[in-house]
Amino acid sequence: METGNLLQPLLQLKGIGPQLAQKFLQLDIKNIADLLFHLPRGYQDRTQVTPIKNIQVGQYLTISGTITQVRQIYKRRKMLICHLSDESSSITLRFFYFQAFQLQQLREGQQCRCFGEVRLGYDGLEMIHPEYRVFSDAPPPLPQTLNAIYASTQGLTQAHWKKAMDQALDYLKQLDQLELIPSALLQRHQLCPLKDALNIVHQPPKDIDPQSILQGTHPAQRRLAIEECLAHRLFMLQFKKQQGKKAQPIAKSLVMVPQMLKALPFACTPCQSRVIDEISHNISQNQAMMRLLQGDVGSGKTIVAACAIAQAAEQNIQSAMMAPTELLATQLYHNLSELLLPFNVKVVFLSGKQKAQEKKQAKAALVSGEALLAVGTHALFQKDVVFKNLGLLVIDEQHRFGVEQRMQLQQKGTKETLSPHVLIMTATPIPRTLAMSLYADLDISTINSRPKMRKEIITTLLAQSKRQTLIERVKNYALAKGQVYWVCTLIEENEEMDLQACQQCFNDLKPQLAPLKIAMVHGKMPSEDKQAVMEDFAKGHIDVLIATTVIEVGLDVKNANLMVIENPERLGLSQLHQLRGRVGRGDVQAYCVLLYGQTLSQSTLMRLKCIRDTQNGFELAEQDLKYRGQGDLLGTRQSGAFDFRIANLLRDKDLWSIVMDLSDHIAKDSVLQNRLITRWVQKAGEYAYTP
Repeated sequence: METGNLLQPLLQLKGIGPQLAQKFLQLDIKNIADLLFHLPRGYQDRTQVTPIKNIQVGQYLTISGTITQVRQIYKRRKMLICHLSDESSSITLRFFYFQAFQLQQLREGQQCRCFGEVRLGYDGLEMIHPEYRVFSDAPPPLPQTLNAIYASTQGLTQAHWKKAMDQALDYLKQLDQLELIPSALLQRHQLCPLKDALNIVHQPPKDIDPQSILQGTHPAQRRLAIEECLAHRLFMLQFKKQQGKKAQPIAKSLVMVPQMLKALPFACTPCQSRVIDEISHNISQNQAMMRLLQGDVGSGKTIVAACAIAQAAEQNIQSAMMAPTELLATQLYHNLSELLLPFNVKVVFLSGKQKAQEKKQAKAALVSGEALLAVGTHALFQKDVVFKNLGLLVIDEQHRFGVEQRMQLQQKGTKETLSPHVLIMTATPIPRTLAMSLYADLDISTINSRPKMRKEIITTLLAQSKRQTLIERVKNYALAKGQVYWVCTLIEENEEMDLQACQQCFNDLKPQLAPLKIAMVHGKMPSEDKQAVMEDFAKGHIDVLIATTVIEVGLDVKNANLMVIENPERLGLSQLHQLRGRVGRGDVQAYCVLLYGQTLSQSTLMRLKCIRDTQNGFELAEQDLKYRGQGDLLGTRQSGAFDFRIANLLRDKDLWSIVMDLSDHIAKDSVLQNRLITRWVQKAGEYAYTP
């Protein structure tokens, strides 16, 4: 085998041919590094023999003794039954499938050592198909390390894993340059060498507590988590450095922004004012801004973005604002058009479902420079969309996009040696540990307060058994006070089933809520129909809107102040918080009812109590990270986002001070940081750095 680094393909290992390598590839294991960083899901202790009299049902353990009886019986199928006895007691070994050679091995008087699960059978305790080894004289030596068990796929047995992992660990011994963290830094933070950490997690000594590894508290596991987090942070910092291109400075607004803010029916919060100033200063520089603006639901991010767009428009510089859905993009188009109308700023709209003539006119206005703002979906970044002087990109709901999109968007506006300033917004607050990893390439601004006029939304939990009573209350509320959202949540991420549930709910509620005007909106509706329903709802022509989670972001109907969410247990806290944020957009008291299923687990009930008792999106995001994990918090799998193999950003948040210190030192050595990135970051080769 060629020596040198951990990136050797698995085919270098004995016994792994193309077919078996393909099985490993299904688990994203392409090379020896991937194999070694695929940690065990559990351990078995085979290091000691347990007397048969001491064994208990459900245990996996090793026993040893003499075979005292062997017989074949027929009970619906042919079985081989062996009785194994030691000095203390006896147990039955049962084989449903066996070969002729096993009849030769498993004979009366033969010494045998077995490993398996103890079960309660017909005649007492038994093991079904135990692993066994027969011997005549001295028993074979017992292993001195725990036996690792790996999460696998069909056709990839634990025997395959053991053979491959034994070779990979032997291969480690050949590597002189395995350690990429300088020894002085290892000593400073009392970290064990990588080689020792890998040996411990894959072959733990018999006196170790395996739960400490599985729970991520053992120093060896933490050592691996630190290096993984370090590699990801170095990658994002490198990405940020490469994106730090020159940009066209956008001078501070002296007319449009002050007049726009003065015309608002409310005063900006101190947080909004601070962030407006941060962004204004940022885009006035000749270095391209890459900034993430995170703000809770209803905190006023759109006004902040509008100020940056107005600053650009005052200098005759174009802006583009992209949203992930047509519904949100349309809402932003109307809001920004209204804000910029007094200044005669031409705003155009672009989406994939737009009529050809409308697209043509919008594109012409952009290429000529007549339009200073384009609002739309991904259609904004098609090749035939050309801007005359694009200086600012605004991306709403960043949690729907990843690193790859961020890079593509910035490249879209690149003109000669200049890049546009980029402002990315999200209403899904990102916990600090997640932000330091996924968004290390961005500067971060935060709006963590709500406008004073907006009251806290009163949230209640209600069981489905009270559904009929709730329907009556909703009817009375809509007749007397205002409009209502009734949200049907996703069913197993299945759009067809989601639509069926929405339609069924609509059919059920329509007669019961008569004479109220009821309508339905969902993701599979034609965009023009969907928009027509939303416009009617915004104008007050619809009393109750039955909807899927398509209304999660962007809608701003101030007269809608009651929301019912069915089966909220299917959603994460951040998504529930987003949905809840569709009500309470004005100064009227708003309400949200979580209509949950009849039986809830204790953890699910705790989650729902969190959303009931907490209005702070940042706190809810931390809870979501705890309950559901970083992938679920982001809502969708990001292109370019990271699936951590070892680190857990919530569990390991105390390690980030070490990670930050290590990255400060290693970032100075381009060769070393590139080797770390290549070792750990799966998609590193697809982005703009050179290993």
